[in-house]
Amino acid sequence: MRWLGLFLLFIISTEIAPAEETLSWRLPKDVFGESKELELIPIGPEAAAITSAFIQPGDRLLKTRETPAGIQWIVWNDQTQRWIAKGTWMALTTLNETFRMDRFTPTIEVTFCMDEVKSRSSAPDPSATPLATKTLHIRTGARAVEIPPPAENGQPYIRARVEGTVWRFENPVMHLNCELTGIIPELSHLTVATSFFCNHGEPCWIARDFDGTRGLDLSATARALWFDGTPLAERLMIEKQAKAVPLQDARNYLPLDEVVPLGNGHWLLKSYWSFLVQAQQHQEPAEDAPNPFEDSETEPLPFFNSIARPEALKPWVDHELLDALPVLTAVAAEYGIPNDGALLFAGGDPFAGWLYTITSDFHTAEMVRDSMMGLTRDFPAQLSITLQHQGERRLLMLEGFKASLARISEETTETQLHFNTATFINPHETEMVITESIASDNNKTETRTTKVTTADGLMIPIQLINKKDQPFPMRIGMRKEHPFSR
Repeated sequence: MRWLGLFLLFIISTEIAPAEETLSWRLPKDVFGESKELELIPIGPEAAAITSAFIQPGDRLLKTRETPAGIQWIVWNDQTQRWIAKGTWMALTTLNETFRMDRFTPTIEVTFCMDEVKSRSSAPDPSATPLATKTLHIRTGARAVEIPPPAENGQPYIRARVEGTVWRFENPVMHLNCELTGIIPELSHLTVATSFFCNHGEPCWIARDFDGTRGLDLSATARALWFDGTPLAERLMIEKQAKAVPLQDARNYLPLDEVVPLGNGHWLLKSYWSFLVQAQQHQEPAEDAPNPFEDSETEPLPFFNSIARPEALKPWVDHELLDALPVLTAVAAEYGIPNDGALLFAGGDPFAGWLYTITSDFHTAEMVRDSMMGLTRDFPAQLSITLQHQGERRLLMLEGFKASLARISEETTETQLHFNTATFINPHETEMVITESIASDNNKTETRTTKVTTADGLMIPIQLINKKDQPFPMRIGMRKEHPFSR
């Protein structure tokens, strides 16, 4: 019966994808390097037959000396600085691999905002005018430092030292490692050292220091840009209904690593495509696996053939996929998942980096999910920690890392909080050591500390203890989130 279900899935649920698509890449003109076969040359009368939403009248086009198998045409548009190609999906997928877009470094545009806090119950309002802002551009994997620091001029400002990395091209997540100082006249400075994740375009509330009367908030909004400063989404575009649109914008939201019912008794799982790419050794390449670059040194994706998209995936995918079912079946066997026909479909989308799996029962989808969540688990959870006493202090940080928040006045540290969190315990709890250093009038420092296990979403009472065993009660709350699950 399971094999009958598999047969019906393809007879009833699939549709024949268009024979050819048109894609466009934002890449340098010399992306093929010294390749003679793909050297750019003037285009001849055949230009009249090349029409696309990516080409306007008067655009100067160049073509490659040879056209790879499966590609109807491939051109360089000198006006838009884009490569454009029309061909079968498998050929376009191989062309995309040949471009090796991972060689080009994205950048991060991050804007830090500082707001004054007048009430413990208030949160930063992204629509309000902040006291100060600071915008930095960071090449992924590099550091941006404000040099020289701005003149104070009696105005509030932010001093920043930031390292940043862009993870993923679709639904980008940015890792920021920051040392920030918010400065406002007649108010203690707020200095923060922490690491956190930002989802593209979503404000992150980094820190708060509120003494019960006044205080400061620090927040950030980060955006991922392509290597030349253009929007990251425009690095790869597709032509749909005679319009040029970012390939990723054609997709609706589908949760990552969450089993979703399809309404016909089948279940859908979206996971990371890279897992299957790394597992290609589980399958011998098919002898007839198409390779449009047979004469070149590039042999990308020899283990996968193009496959039509099932109708069930229409809300999320509007093009062909790569048939990953043979590889997934082999990998599943190593994880003890029985080969009983419950795996109905596995389609890879190398452009977005996703693998779509359809199963006939929920349990099989769960087992596939649990076997392929390694990449998601490699990234720590993000913690939003709140301490309340007469005022409130808050810090955004990563589980398993250290972070600190300090209140500084006239170069003297009035109080400093250190958070040292343990590595992963379980999905709902976090263990941490909290140390607070308090400066007294005689320039001596009193240290108070505690070790606590906090539960996600709860506010609980704790006590910091000094060397005299005196307790200092307060309340702590912790929220966990996983930016990579989106």
